Amino acid sequence: MKSHKTVYINPVTRQSVQGRDKQVYSFTLSTGQVVQTRSMDKTKEFGVGSEYQFLIDFNSNKLNTGLDSLTINPFYEYEVEALRNELSLSSHWSTERLGEIIAAKQLKKQTYFELLANVKEGFYTSEAGATIFTFRDLKNAPEPTFLQKFKIVLYDGPNKFTTETPRGRLAIQLIKTLPNIAKNRLAVNSAYHDFYISEENEAEMEKQAKQEVVNKGIYNLYKLKQEYTDYQRYLVAVLLKSKDGKNLVKGDVNATTITTALNNYVTYPGSNQLRNIQEFLEVVELLEDAKGVETLHIKYLIQQAINTNVMSVRDGYYVWHSKSEAPNVYKFTDYKKLFSLIKKEYELHNPEDETVTNWYGILLAEVRSKGIKIETA
Repeated sequence: MKSHKTVYINPVTRQSVQGRDKQVYSFTLSTGQVVQTRSMDKTKEFGVGSEYQFLIDFNSNKLNTGLDSLTINPFYEYEVEALRNELSLSSHWSTERLGEIIAAKQLKKQTYFELLANVKEGFYTSEAGATIFTFRDLKNAPEPTFLQKFKIVLYDGPNKFTTETPRGRLAIQLIKTLPNIAKNRLAVNSAYHDFYISEENEAEMEKQAKQEVVNKGIYNLYKLKQEYTDYQRYLVAVLLKSKDGKNLVKGDVNATTITTALNNYVTYPGSNQLRNIQEFLEVVELLEDAKGVETLHIKYLIQQAINTNVMSVRDGYYVWHSKSEAPNVYKFTDYKKLFSLIKKEYELHNPEDETVTNWYGILLAEVRSKGIKIETA
């Protein structure tokens, strides 16, 4: 609930009558030489802004706010007191009304904004108060509403707004209703639009998010090399596959080969790097606790069963070749069912008691007979 969104409103580049679009950034070197860089793309002087308000439909005497639309209710199935405490709601919001809100899967956007701002319900009404077009006697007319008086100013440069504050949320809502502000850069028509929306500063934010994934992958790769054994690194490598389904390593390979394969899988730049890192993290993070290690062990056992042809995948089915006489374990319709059975049998397995049939123990022995090293978890 505490995550916030940021949008940047950028001016549409067009030719200025005064030639301001040709002005350039400049700075002075220590030698005294003035260096000019790229164009400022200005159409107005700095400090000169354009003021915007919610537009009004005089036929209905309502503002075009978009707040009458429904949105997914993030408070659905909350506890009333938990909602009250999280938003520090005042007594304006009755327990009965909050009960109605948490019972609804969708919520009017106006109500959502009012909750976040902790104002009285109805404060953000789209109904307009007095205008020169609706009331001739303005002295006795209703006061203009809060949204009717709400304004923002956009300047000839990046304008930043965030949903972290009530004003920021309303500003972004206003911006999305204005016809002369394009929804994104690709939608810009310079003859019609004055600004365009750049949500989250898309390119930069996307780049940062990707770099965070890469950094996390490299950190966990280093940790895998420093804190874990050759066998554990082999387990991880056996479970990793390329985008086209090829195993990263297979069979009896030495520690150097494993390390090289993991390095290339995680650090090699390219279109598949993020996908590879996400696959790597999903596997390597299983080493962090006992339950994860058990899961990793069972996944490794199943994969080695497939690698050594103890099992195979045919038309989406997982087939255990030596168990054709046992229909309940011979063929599985999907991986989850196979994993679930082996995990359950693993939890019941007692290596000292050979009188009880245990499918985990049988699969373990069969894979080991193929020369595969398996350390019990």
